[in-house]
Amino acid sequence: MGVSSRTVWRVISENAAVMRSTPIPEAGEIWAYDNVNIMVNVQQGRRKDLSDDDFLPSKEDMTNLKKRFGAHIKAVLSSEFLSFANHKKPPPKRKSTTSSTYRPLQLMGANEATTSDNIQILRQFATEAGMTAENCWDQEVIGDQATCKNIRGARRYRQDDVDDLEKLTWAKECPGDFHFLWETGRCLFLAYWSSPKNIGSLAHLKDAVDRRTVDSLGKKFNQMDEFLHHACEGHLVAALLQHLEMDSPSEVIEERTEEELEDLVHSFMDQYIFKRSSGNSVDDSVFQFATSLLQHLMLYTDLRQCIRDEDGPAVVAHWRFWLPTFLGTGRSQYSTEAANHLANLMADWSPKTAYVLTHNRGVNTHSKEGHGKPVDMLVEHYNK
Repeated sequence: MGVSSRTVWRVISENAAVMRSTPIPEAGEIWAYDNVNIMVNVQQGRRKDLSDDDFLPSKEDMTNLKKRFGAHIKAVLSSEFLSFANHKKPPPKRKSTTSSTYRPLQLMGANEATTSDNIQILRQFATEAGMTAENCWDQEVIGDQATCKNIRGARRYRQDDVDDLEKLTWAKECPGDFHFLWETGRCLFLAYWSSPKNIGSLAHLKDAVDRRTVDSLGKKFNQMDEFLHHACEGHLVAALLQHLEMDSPSEVIEERTEEELEDLVHSFMDQYIFKRSSGNSVDDSVFQFATSLLQHLMLYTDLRQCIRDEDGPAVVAHWRFWLPTFLGTGRSQYSTEAANHLANLMADWSPKTAYVLTHNRGVNTHSKEGHGKPVDMLVEHYNK
């Protein structure tokens, strides 16, 4: 049964009115909005004189990543391999957290892809926050990559206005983690999809496990996410079998101590993920392709979990991990956005703003640890 656009508008408007009647705490308020419009080309944001090292993973980033990868590998070994079942640990107890609150703007017939309407939306934010020309402050605005570009375009358009309020200098754009995660998945498809005839490619795996709803461009996030998650687990189990010289996870081998398990995990990561092992070099294109894919699948699932755990510093580190992949797959929009976001956090923004957008990137409406959700995903769900 069809529904008229007027009816849809009325329902959304009434729901927004109800939601807006709920008071929002002043502390930690984040703004977000989104629009289904084609991205427009606008000048990129400011830059500081940062070195190349600032945009690439640091030693600390790599150390923390290896710890998380190691924990993931141990979890797979203890849950999937019979001989490692004695290393299985109970799931961590999830603490209760304060549930996030949110409130939509009043319904506006504005198109964020146009500069004038984008300015109207931002000014509405400022009005509701109580900003004035004499008293305005940095405000974090989270959205997809197009939203960030549009905010920069609006700010450039108003750069000659009389005061900071009208110049929109207070609007600090931040790319949301949901669209970031989605883009990393699309990059994986671009790099590893290939043809169903190429053994080990994502197209081949998609047919092997009968995931017909997964498309080569990753247009459907849920289907893409589920497929990549299971592809990661399958690749990890297969690589561990080869590393342990086992035929099946149910095969019984000599038990390992905690120290031996730790050494096993490190040797596995060196050979199959980070490729630092000098011995047993394999000149096999299929093997090289599979290990490269495994590394990126592990990165994808790690980012996914960091978002759920609301681990802001780890999510920011992922922007550095994925920047080369964005460049390598020709995703110029997101490679530029990654560089801009990192430059903002490290140089352009105040320490307070950088801290807020590092440690307050998501919401948690379930009041439980491990149930974090990106702000831009919440907006997508609200719009639906």
